[in-house]
Amino acid sequence: MSAVRTFTGAILIAILGILSPVSAAPSSITIPDNIRQHIPADAYLMVYAPSAEKLISSLSKTIGTVDQQAAMQLQMMPMMGGMMLFKNEDATKQTQLDLSAPIAFALSQGKAGIEPAMSVIIGVKGDHAGLSSAMNPAMKVTSINGSPLVVMSDAPDGKAIAADAQLMQNIPPGEISIAFDQALFYKQNGPMIDMMMSQMANPGMHQQDDPTAKMMMEQAKQTAAQIKLFMEMFKSWDFSMSFNGPDMTTTIRWIPTDPKMNAAGSADLGRYSNVLVDNSPLGAVMSHGALEMMLWAQEGQTAGLPGAAGQAMKIMMDHAQKIVKEMDGSVGISYGLGSKGLWCLQLFNVKNKESYMKGSAEMWTALNDAGLGISVTDLKLLDGGTGYTVRLDMQEMMSKMGMGSLIPPKEMAMISSVINALLGGEVGFQIRYLTNGNKMAIVMGRNGKVLGAAKQMLNSSEPAKSNILNELVSTAQGSPTLALSLDFRSAFSELMVFMRSIPELQDEMKDLPTAVPAGDPVRLDATCTAMTKGGQMIVDFNLGGFAEMMKQMEESMDAMKKNKAAMAN
Repeated sequence: MSAVRTFTGAILIAILGILSPVSAAPSSITIPDNIRQHIPADAYLMVYAPSAEKLISSLSKTIGTVDQQAAMQLQMMPMMGGMMLFKNEDATKQTQLDLSAPIAFALSQGKAGIEPAMSVIIGVKGDHAGLSSAMNPAMKVTSINGSPLVVMSDAPDGKAIAADAQLMQNIPPGEISIAFDQALFYKQNGPMIDMMMSQMANPGMHQQDDPTAKMMMEQAKQTAAQIKLFMEMFKSWDFSMSFNGPDMTTTIRWIPTDPKMNAAGSADLGRYSNVLVDNSPLGAVMSHGALEMMLWAQEGQTAGLPGAAGQAMKIMMDHAQKIVKEMDGSVGISYGLGSKGLWCLQLFNVKNKESYMKGSAEMWTALNDAGLGISVTDLKLLDGGTGYTVRLDMQEMMSKMGMGSLIPPKEMAMISSVINALLGGEVGFQIRYLTNGNKMAIVMGRNGKVLGAAKQMLNSSEPAKSNILNELVSTAQGSPTLALSLDFRSAFSELMVFMRSIPELQDEMKDLPTAVPAGDPVRLDATCTAMTKGGQMIVDFNLGGFAEMMKQMEESMDAMKKNKAAMAN
């Protein structure tokens, strides 16, 4: 299915039409020397919390909004932790952890094979004499002088990691932080990983004549190629998490190996935030630099596709590159779903309207001629603009990509019915290009309110009204490349309306509630910014609200079952 995901991604980039200075990196934490000096020089993964006590307290409160019993178990872990981690030669002594101290965990190169060495640094109250590992007898336990910290490790003796090592350079602050030197990990373990991938992609001799085995082998080869591409694409990943009652904040940083993956931010993201129309559950604004980066990454993923699919995708990516070059500045995108299928609105400016539309027409012609089960016909618009109707034969597409026999006929019929409904049913997926000077709106799907809003925005000179996308852009830590907001309550509600509109799904839907319980939005918000090297994403998620919504839906389902049982009696 990776080819289908890649194909879909490329089409969306092409439809999209598919700057500003890079900001200084936000603050990074410094690992205390007395901890760093006990992390091996060849460590590729480290987890660090400045206070185990604060982490457990905050995390238990957040988990408590989801599952009270799990929160209580987490709070009890410190009492059991000493016995789980350590043994004492004096059996009468009970080892107690000092949770006011920091805690750290690291993985480094093991003595043989892919199995890593492990180092744990944690606080222990009282005298450390006589302590040994309860986890692994091979792990040595030593004290860190002048602190309650002890080190438990089976790493070979050697140098400590340097303060300027990549693993130490880009760690975001949080109640818990994670650093991963992907380049070092792949350098140490790449040959072993490549060998494992190769073995997965080659069936035994007795399977070589089996058509299904051949197709699965081809799919495994694609997966292996994409894993290898990903491992070679990034130098490092760094994460942190913080918890505040029902909400959790995750910070993600990355440094790519190729400068093309360094997306430039843009100061004009806010002007497209009015793309959020008709209570759209998902909206985003994205810089031109981020679009270029996505296209470049997508091109790498499609390079390994075999046969007709690979050739068609190369044509599509070539057209997408030309279209992106005609865009001027950032883009706003919003999505929604209903009984008439998917809808999407995109707002942006172009450098030259005629050149952009010419490139788009060539792209749709190439898509129609690609022989992948996709047909594109002209859509006549009475009030100006250019339109197309797209139809997709899922069975033919899968067959052309060599995957037709991987899915049983019944499941394929179900998938086809869902995809057909998603893309407008018998009417097809309508795509309208509307322009006013160099301002452009692309309206996909059938939603009259969205179409009307798009026309109004094209003809208006008023600035975008304040909304969540505005807020995310204005509070970004640096030059923003992306701001995104998703309301799960609204998204689930629209998904249920859509699924109930598909006759083939009625049996599956009969025991589900007819609607999502009303309530406040349950949001996931994300903001990406450019950094001196790579980028950063901050994700805020209302975990407690999400859990409460799911609980309400379960209660609604239980009530439906009880009512049906009562009526049956």
